[in-house]
Amino acid sequence: IATLQESTDWYCQGQPVEVMALTEHAGFAGAVLKAVETVTTPFLMVVQHDWAFVRAVDVSGVLDVMSTTPRVRYCTFMAGKMRNYLQTVRSIPKLKIDLRPVAPDHPVGERMYPLGILYDRTHVCRVEFWNEWIRTGIQRCRVRRAGARGGRGR
Repeated sequence: IATLQESTDWYCQGQPVEVMALTEHAGFAGAVLKAVETVTTPFLMVVQHDWAFVRAVDVSGVLDVMSTTPRVRYCTFMAGKMRNYLQTVRSIPKLKIDLRPVAPDHPVGERMYPLGILYDRTHVCRVEFWNEWIRTGIQRCRVRRAGARGGRGR
């Protein structure tokens, strides 16, 4: 087991990292939204504690593609069991997903493909994406829960 400092050094290569302790339960997405309030960059990387990289990942290449391709708002790092993602999605005729690489002329972008859903794993995304899409999703869930209970959401 690594100490917090050892694990942040590995991910952040000496860059400053702030660990936030929340005073109340916010759920995973709510906790990330709290952290997003302090982010001063256009992108953030959400590192799931229970997913590990098993090989080197070119995060700077992903950021380069995202910086030059505005339609790419979220990039997940797929698990090995998803290596057949393209074949699986292509085999489902109802899915209307354009499965061309998002940046065919870029060495990393040529291996990045559109997703039909968000995966609960480590990812890089635009801060505005988290602020818009995830915050809206949390609000919808709270409204549904409140309606099911006949009261107010959290």
